[in-house]
Amino acid sequence: ENAGPRRAIATIANAATSVTVILSPAEPDTSYLVEATAEDNLGALWITSTATGSFVINSAVAAGVGGDTVGWTLWRTAAG
Repeated sequence: ENAGPRRAIATIANAATSVTVILSPAEPDTSYLVEATAEDNLGALWITSTATGSFVINSAVAAGVGGDTVGWTLWRTAAG
């Protein structure tokens, strides 16, 4: 049952331009949207590879030394 959005923080590692977020528990299907917001200037952010158990957050700019954090929120959408 949809009890509300899921949210957390992911870290894009130093010099990387993406991070895979593992969903636990997994979603029942891929009828969801993800919104991501960077703490530092990572340029444009976009989501790819959506699956029931994971998705990937991509950034236009590589993360700096020590990595950069990205907050994300997953919203369920209507299936079908």
